[in-house]
Amino acid sequence: MLGPALTLLALGCVEPRSGPPDDAGTRDGGSTDVVRPDAGSVDTGATDVGSIDTGPADVGPVDVGSPDTGPVDVGSIDAGSLDVGSPDTGPTDVGSPDGRATDTGPTDTGATDNGSQDAVSPDVGTTDVPCVGGTRLMCSGRCINRLSDPAHCGVCGRACTASESCANGVCIDTRADLISLGARHSCIVTRELANVHCWGDNSSGQLGDGSVMSRERPTMVPALMNVQGLGAGERHTCVGRPGDVMQCWGDNASGQLGDGTTAASRSPVRVLTVDSVRFLGAGGAHNCAWRSPAAQVWCWGDNGNGQLGDGTTTARGTPAAVAGAGIALTVASGAAHTCVRDYDGSVRCWGHNGFGQLGDGTTVDRARPTLVPGVNGATSVTVSIAPVRGAPPTGSHSCAVNTSGTVYCWGYNGFGQIGDESTTNRPSPVDVRMLPSASAVAAGGFHTCAVAAARVYCWGANDAGQLGDGTTTARSAPVAVAGLPAMRAVACGLRHTCAVDNSSQVWCWGDNAAGQLGDGTRSSRPTPARIVY
Repeated sequence: MLGPALTLLALGCVEPRSGPPDDAGTRDGGSTDVVRPDAGSVDTGATDVGSIDTGPADVGPVDVGSPDTGPVDVGSIDAGSLDVGSPDTGPTDVGSPDGRATDTGPTDTGATDNGSQDAVSPDVGTTDVPCVGGTRLMCSGRCINRLSDPAHCGVCGRACTASESCANGVCIDTRADLISLGARHSCIVTRELANVHCWGDNSSGQLGDGSVMSRERPTMVPALMNVQGLGAGERHTCVGRPGDVMQCWGDNASGQLGDGTTAASRSPVRVLTVDSVRFLGAGGAHNCAWRSPAAQVWCWGDNGNGQLGDGTTTARGTPAAVAGAGIALTVASGAAHTCVRDYDGSVRCWGHNGFGQLGDGTTVDRARPTLVPGVNGATSVTVSIAPVRGAPPTGSHSCAVNTSGTVYCWGYNGFGQIGDESTTNRPSPVDVRMLPSASAVAAGGFHTCAVAAARVYCWGANDAGQLGDGTTTARSAPVAVAGLPAMRAVACGLRHTCAVDNSSQVWCWGDNAAGQLGDGTRSSRPTPARIVY
């Protein structure tokens, strides 16, 4: 028996960069399964070139000193640098052109100097800040931070594209291919190199950067590339890679890192016996993955409620096969239960069922996979990371979306997270009301979000602004998230939410006490903001 079960939970579930041909479903953005990169529509809004800084006219006093027979000094024209600001990847601009007026202030031609040779110092204008060294650099009359300025990244004139950010003087591709949220940390797999960037709580080393220092901005996990599966658990993270490699890092009290020990690790360690992982779900203190050669689901870690599905409640420090899970095309691990979406569109769940989160009409725990009646043609499934033990609030729920775009939810409903306009627990699936046809769904701690008609809708608890509607009011029916462009995927943590737009940029909102929104601050937000490198 390994260490005791954790009392706070998280989840992550992501499908690989390329599924088998028969996987036509969308990826589950909740636990957190993200759909394939979608090029979306091109943003054809007006280019925002900012205003031209020409600075005030330099008319300095006329030098009437001794006659100067040298050439006439007419001064150079101070046109300032072209202020392009940071890359504009905001919502698709279909309205009127950008109304910011061009600054047509007077041209600085300088006064004719009739005195001695006038070696005028550079005119930095009233809005420029003098450089003081360090990482700051003078570019075309303006002082910039070369480590973070996207228009002068590293050196003057090196501009990052709209899909890049300037980090430490280097333009980094910030487009996300996969996304997964833990309780208080967030991770993505970038599109260009398929490496992993994480941010937020790092108290157990779950960011994988070798430290236990929390981060308010995305930080790359060293030496990880070509990642095809991603799962963020409560306080640990796992990835799947080609070449029969699966790695985890962070908390390991219940053996959830799968290396046969209970020693935490701040850097990735290899999971024993599991290879060729294609679909991965990281839960509170356990993980499950689909192993393609054997077409089986394997689980390891905490098993106090039978969430490993092996018919026991014995924790495991290495993976064990789950009988009866079928050929799973989505794997979602939550607080203390697990659900899979089979290739035939059916859903099976096992583990803790105290709130009806297994969807079998009972509140009896199951140590073996159990069919969820009434859900057919499912394309994805997601489960809650809410704690199921300890001080209130406790509870857990599950959701699925089918081929017709209907979202079903079941389990705990104390905050309206089932979306049926009630707060009554549901041990069997019910339809989410007032929601357009959906393509993805994600279950958070006590809230739920879905992507429908390229918009994100959320419902349930909202104490930290995790619904993104600009309020902290709980909702028992879906509300649209404010201020987002066309979206393709969504993921939920304990009290925060992140989504990926059609240009693969990441937006987050909700609780930010550990920096899990990735915006460079620790201020919670009731509306979305893009992550900042």
